[in-house]
Amino acid sequence: MAIDVYLSAGRPANAEQENFLQAVERFLRQRDLNPRTPGRTHLANKQPLKAVEQCMRTCKGIVVVAYERLYAPVAIERRGGAEQQDLTDAIVPTVWNQVEGAMAYTLGLPVLILAQKGLRSEALLESKYDWNVQWVDVDARALLTQDFGSVFDDWRKEIDVVERTKAPGQVPAPAATSASATPPNPADRSLAQLVGELKPGQALLVLSIVGGLISGAFGLGREFGKATAPRVAAPTVQGASPRASP
Repeated sequence: MAIDVYLSAGRPANAEQENFLQAVERFLRQRDLNPRTPGRTHLANKQPLKAVEQCMRTCKGIVVVAYERLYAPVAIERRGGAEQQDLTDAIVPTVWNQVEGAMAYTLGLPVLILAQKGLRSEALLESKYDWNVQWVDVDARALLTQDFGSVFDDWRKEIDVVERTKAPGQVPAPAATSASATPPNPADRSLAQLVGELKPGQALLVLSIVGGLISGAFGLGREFGKATAPRVAAPTVQGASPRASP
């Protein structure tokens, strides 16, 4: 039977994004994985964030597909500060990629990230945590490269480990403090409790993603709207794209 995995992807804005997202869904199904996205694969009688959490707790991994949501020909970062920077051609994904990725991370789900080349690289869209971001073109052929295949296979092995350890009848490893103690089930605890149990560095990552990036993504849009100065020559932002809200 296919294994459920959460697919974090924004509502496609054009045919190119829709075709790529469909290609990712086919790729996963062909490998016995069932992609689930509230609002796309099924409807939920819950508020968006609650529906995301409820769906995610039934999944064994997450695939984040980040492509362009916001495009700013000219924008200003840290306006009025000592580190002010003029940006050109800034591309940002939906903030839901960051929120859902952070939620999955707190639940201990294996994370696989596909990000459009040129997207703004920050937080989850960086390869300095527990994953390697796959920077790809928004094209189905990107799923056939050797590099992506290698990273996918490694992620799939993590999925198989999670599936085996949660299979019915599986005897869990005894807790260090007591041979008869029953390991706590992450599904029985709130996200706040899960964050509290993370190591300091992990908790900082999650909190910075959920808090900083929500304001950052929309802040970039506001700065773009306020930018009235002539176009300033500046290096094109490297590493960036987006998703739509559920």
